[in-house]
Amino acid sequence: MILALCATACVGGELASSVWPPEDFDLVVDELRNDGAGAHVIRRLSVRADGVVIYGTSSAPLVDAETGASFPVFERLCIYRLEPASVRALARRLDRFGSGVESSGQPASSEESAQVTVSWRAFERRRRLTSGGRLRGAMGDIVALVASYLPPGEAFGIRMTRPVVPVVRGVPEPAAGAQGALAALRAQLEDRADDPGVLLAAFALACRVGERGAAEQLLQRWRAASTARAGTDGEGRQQAQAAAMRRMLPPTD
Repeated sequence: MILALCATACVGGELASSVWPPEDFDLVVDELRNDGAGAHVIRRLSVRADGVVIYGTSSAPLVDAETGASFPVFERLCIYRLEPASVRALARRLDRFGSGVESSGQPASSEESAQVTVSWRAFERRRRLTSGGRLRGAMGDIVALVASYLPPGEAFGIRMTRPVVPVVRGVPEPAAGAQGALAALRAQLEDRADDPGVLLAAFALACRVGERGAAEQLLQRWRAASTARAGTDGEGRQQAQAAAMRRMLPPTD
């Protein structure tokens, strides 16, 4: 079963009033692997303010032959919900660990094949950190923190320097299968219809299973949602990505 809204181990009764997590909180953690031709997302953990977590792994991305743009296909997927106390703890600790880290983070060297990017939003501010190789300082704390919210048995393929203490329980193993993953993401889109990340992930899966009509509709919805969020500054980048996505559409029947 792919869609399982479960609870974490952090249970503590009714919560007192707090600004954490803010309504705009979201977190996206990507593990990327460099195969010599480019970097591809092979693992993603996303968390939103209501506690819904989407975790997926991708072994065979869609790659645009013209530009080399890579789009992960999360054929192995798990969706679950965190307890409010756990979401609060995650948002607060992430803010504390990240407060002393420069926005550029610690980039991966050209010799490293794996890297992790951590991007989160809180109180209308977006932070994005990147690290590869041996994690140091606050970045090691951040990656260990987010790794503790992975499903049991899952881990980032990067050298950790901090202990990872799992905080989730009752979460099933990620289920494999593009059709099931696509169905699970479609269910998520009923509540988060304008989420560009979910729309893009569903688009890639629709392409993988050959559903051109569905992929075209998802592309249109992604363009509308990403344009609304990106504004004029990101218009050129959004158009280039949309062009690459059109080239990835499966053939017509």
